Amino acid sequence: FWVSFAGPMANFIAGTVSALFYAIIQTQLDGNIFGFYNESLKMLEYSIVINFVLGGFNLIPIPPLDGSKMVASFLKGEMLRKYEELGRYANFIFLGLFALSMMGLHIFGYILAPFLFIANLFTNLFLYMLS
Repeated sequence: FWVSFAGPMANFIAGTVSALFYAIIQTQLDGNIFGFYNESLKMLEYSIVINFVLGGFNLIPIPPLDGSKMVASFLKGEMLRKYEELGRYANFIFLGLFALSMMGLHIFGYILAPFLFIANLFTNLFLYMLS
C-alpha cells in the first residue's frame, strides 16, 4: 500500500511546494526587480496543476495505476484474483472513458475536480498566510 501511495504522495508534495513558492514569489518579490517574475509564476501555476492532477489520476483504482495496487492490498483470495483480471481490460476502460469525455461526458473532469480544488485551496492558503 505505502509503496503504491509514494508516487501520488510525491506529486502532492511537489504541488504543495510549488504552491508555496508561487505564494512567496507573488507576495514577497517585486515584479520590476525580478526579471522573470511572470514566467516564474506561470511555470509554478503549471507545476501545481500538473502535480495535483497527476497525483489524483494515479489514485484511480484501475490497473496499472497506483490506485489499483492500493485497493489490491486490501483484497484477499477470490476477490483479489477477480480484481487482477480487470487489468486485462484496463486499456479498453481508459479508451471508453476518453471516448465518453470526447462526447461531452467529462468523467475525468469529475474525478480530478477535487484535486484541482485542493490545489487551489493550498495556493490560496499560502497566499493568505504570506500576505
